[in-house]
Amino acid sequence: MNPIVDKLMLPRDVCYGAPLLHITGKYEGIIENYKSIIEYDENSLILNTKDGKIKITGDSLKIEYFNENDMKIKGSLKKIMLL
Repeated sequence: MNPIVDKLMLPRDVCYGAPLLHITGKYEGIIENYKSIIEYDENSLILNTKDGKIKITGDSLKIEYFNENDMKIKGSLKKIMLL
C-alpha cells in the first residue's frame, strides 16, 4: 500500500480502485469498481475486480442494472466470497 494514502487516510476505493460492496439486508446489493462479469445465473454471480474475484451466491439472483462502474443485484443473497 501507499504510505501517503494511509497517512492522509484517503479512501482506498478512490485511490486504488478497490471494489466496494453495499449490501442492504439480504435481498439487494450494489457492487462498485468491478472489471467484468465472469459468470452469472440465478444462483451465482462471479465478478472480476482489480483485487481478485468476488463470488455471490443465493437464490433468484437478478442483475437489476449494470454499467462500467457499478451494478445492482437483487435476490436472496446467501454468501459473499473473495476468491
